[in-house]
Amino acid sequence: MVNIISNFYRFVKMTVKWCKKSIGWLLFGILMLGLGMVIGGKLLQRPPITIVGDVVDMDSFKNYVTEKNVNTKVISATTTTLNINNLDINGFVASRRGKYYYPVACDLAKNLSPSNLIFFDTEEKATIAGYQRQTKCD
Repeated sequence: MVNIISNFYRFVKMTVKWCKKSIGWLLFGILMLGLGMVIGGKLLQRPPITIVGDVVDMDSFKNYVTEKNVNTKVISATTTTLNINNLDINGFVASRRGKYYYPVACDLAKNLSPSNLIFFDTEEKATIAGYQRQTKCD
């Protein structure tokens, strides 16, 4: 009987020792994970965005465009004979859905959807309307 009690006592003692060690490692791991997240968050933090100058809202931009008399010729999708090759060779085209304008002679301009074409007489008008020149067409 004494042997059973002493074996049980050793079992309880080893189990408590193992639990203390396991809980210690668990707490150490949680502490290191939290510390890593705090330090990593500070290291990977992006710098703040600073805006220099005036911010323009769309209403004032539209007024600016109309004051500059930016006339764009929107080509209708209902025109059955629409072909970009029929346009003036000195003009520029853009898509209403895109952000770039292209010289009419550019091969990339021929891929634009006819229903979204906008025609500009000059580069200045295209730029004022908010489009950027496609550099692949230079």
